[in-house]
Amino acid sequence: MSQASDFTDRVPDLVDGRSFHSLAPDEAADLLGDLWQAGEAGVEALVDALDAQEGSGDWKARFLLHALANQAGDAVAVGADQRAALTRQLTAMALEDHRPPGVRTFLLHRLQWLAGDDEAPALAPLVADPAPDVRDAAAAVLTAVGEAAIEPLRGQLEGAGPASRLAIEHALLQID
Repeated sequence: MSQASDFTDRVPDLVDGRSFHSLAPDEAADLLGDLWQAGEAGVEALVDALDAQEGSGDWKARFLLHALANQAGDAVAVGADQRAALTRQLTAMALEDHRPPGVRTFLLHRLQWLAGDDEAPALAPLVADPAPDVRDAAAAVLTAVGEAAIEPLRGQLEGAGPASRLAIEHALLQID
C-alpha cells in the first residue's frame, strides 16, 4: 500500500515558505511515472492526505493530484485506460460523503479536465449537495461535459432547492 509521503517527500519544499521551485523535468517525469505505477493506491493515499481547508499544509498532495489530472487530460500521453481509471477513481471519491466538502470540491475541479459522458449521471446529484462549493464545482464539471449532462441535470430539477435549481439552470444555459 502506498503512502502519500512516498510521493510528497520527493516534491521540494517551499522556499521562504511561499515560493515553489519546480521539479526538473526528468524528476517530474519519474515522480509521475511512479505515481501512475502505484495506481489507485497512490491516488487514494494522496487524496486521503488532503485537508478540508486548502492551504493547510497539504499543498504537495494537491500539487501531485493536479499534475496527475493534468497529464491524464492528454489521453495520448498516458493512455486511455489510465485516464479512464483515474477519472473513475476521482469520480467515486468526489461522491463520498465522508470526505470534507473542500476535498470533494478539489477533486471535482480536477474532473473538469477528465469527466465525460459516462460520469455525468453519477455526478449530477452533486448539484444538490448541501455544500455550496461542491454544488458549484459539480455544475462546472457537468457544464464541461456538455450535451451528455443535459438529461442528468434536468433529472435533478425536481425537488431541487433554490440554490441547487440556480446551479442546474445556469449549467443548462451554458450547455445549450
